[in-house]
Amino acid sequence: MPNFVEDEHGITRTDGGLLGSGIYFSDTASKSLMYSGPSTTHGSRLLLLCDVSLGKVKDCARTNNSLMEPPSGYDSVHGVKFSSEGEPTDFIDDEFVIYNPRQQKMKYLVQLCLPEDTVTPLTDMALTLRSEESTDQEVSEEINLKDVKDVPDPLNKVTAGLIGKGKQSVPLKSVHIRAHLLDLVAKVVILQEYKNDNNVPIEAKYVFPLDDTAAVCGFEAFINGKHVIGEVKEKEKAHKEYKEAISKGHGAYLMDEEEPTENEAIAFSLPASVAPWIQDTALAQKTQSELTSLKVKDTGRCDLSLQVAMEMPFDIRNVKSPTHRIKVKITATKAVVELPKNSQLDDGFQLLVTMAEIHVPRMWVENHPNKDSQACMLTFYPEFDADFDPQQEVIYLLDMSNSMKGQSGRDAKKVFLLSLTKLPDKSSFNVITFGTTFKELFPSPQLKTKDSVQKATNFIQSTECDQGGTVVITLLQSLFLLRPPEGSRSIILISDGHMTSVEETLSLVRKMSDQNRLFTAGVG
Repeated sequence: MPNFVEDEHGITRTDGGLLGSGIYFSDTASKSLMYSGPSTTHGSRLLLLCDVSLGKVKDCARTNNSLMEPPSGYDSVHGVKFSSEGEPTDFIDDEFVIYNPRQQKMKYLVQLCLPEDTVTPLTDMALTLRSEESTDQEVSEEINLKDVKDVPDPLNKVTAGLIGKGKQSVPLKSVHIRAHLLDLVAKVVILQEYKNDNNVPIEAKYVFPLDDTAAVCGFEAFINGKHVIGEVKEKEKAHKEYKEAISKGHGAYLMDEEEPTENEAIAFSLPASVAPWIQDTALAQKTQSELTSLKVKDTGRCDLSLQVAMEMPFDIRNVKSPTHRIKVKITATKAVVELPKNSQLDDGFQLLVTMAEIHVPRMWVENHPNKDSQACMLTFYPEFDADFDPQQEVIYLLDMSNSMKGQSGRDAKKVFLLSLTKLPDKSSFNVITFGTTFKELFPSPQLKTKDSVQKATNFIQSTECDQGGTVVITLLQSLFLLRPPEGSRSIILISDGHMTSVEETLSLVRKMSDQNRLFTAGVG
């Protein structure tokens, strides 16, 4: 047995290892049982049966305590049993030693008793684990996923366009969209025509929702023959200048970006397409008092035209739209897409472009039209060879230490429960809570079923954040002792990050990364 097992796991070694620091096996149960002892609580013994790949074996007649690996050209070492018929050796029985844990796989764990063992029947008892002293008693509360599960896209609830103070939309007469796609970047120009059917001026705000992958680079308005060019300014300063212009009798035009709010029910961080927007916030801001709010009427659908010109670094293989019928003209690396007449956007427009060698890194260079300067854009589109495994093994590690009390602990439980609902049905999983010590739900990963999911839910709902400090390295060491049956194991660590032995933990994860993938989710 290697030395680190005694140092880090507290297991008592029965000998110094006649053939150095390796993993020892015997070909007879009687030999292995010589190194076992009866359990102090039950009186039984455990015998581990393994499949061992010995490879090319080096036979040894003499002991060598200094071995850290097999001799050059060999995969394992065999301490040859002494026999009166052969040459004398230092070994009473045959001993087989490997120095790489990858050469063995645990197969069976046998519980047994020898004739001299006294077996004590186990009784139900409550085991209390000592943890760091805590004066606060946390009462476990039921966690539900109503605020994070099946969250609709907040952009869908935003009424875009010119909005009057009475929350009425100014009628949109026509929309003309011209887009230029250069590799993975798009410049989009949108020309919208609105008409106020009333005879008096109205105050309206222009609302245009954007996710965080887009930015406004220009805003112009043509009102009764007047051309207004917008400038991007700090929000409070823009509102101040707007009010001053109105008070002096000048026409002023303000474009507001709808802001996310900290008071929304969306608490779980999702991708950028789920950015929280509050239209009511922009409409409620008072920026002008001279004009009254009038109801404007909608006159139906507007005229629409859409043209997309694209320029790609490699040959375009296919251009299609899953949402609309389109007209397409394609050359080698360029294409033009247009919507037929009488088309409507309805639920949105999507265009899919396939090109050759998309994963090749490239650089675009653009010259300034008026100055002697250039701008460069590097494009990287990584290619990953990892295949999706529907029968994956996933281990959830939930930090239930004292520092997770309160909202952090509740968020950690929500992350786990939500992730569990998204796990493929053929996957197997286990959940382990940890602090100073750790507790597993199942002895080994279980297939995702209605029953196993319910057990995991009940287990987490009843767990409190009172398990002491945040010691994850001993949990990982225990987890890494058993290799996954096949393929790789995915480990999801959910914690607030206040861990001990950080460098040692990272070193261990790197060392075992060939069969284990560790993902982290930060809360708190």
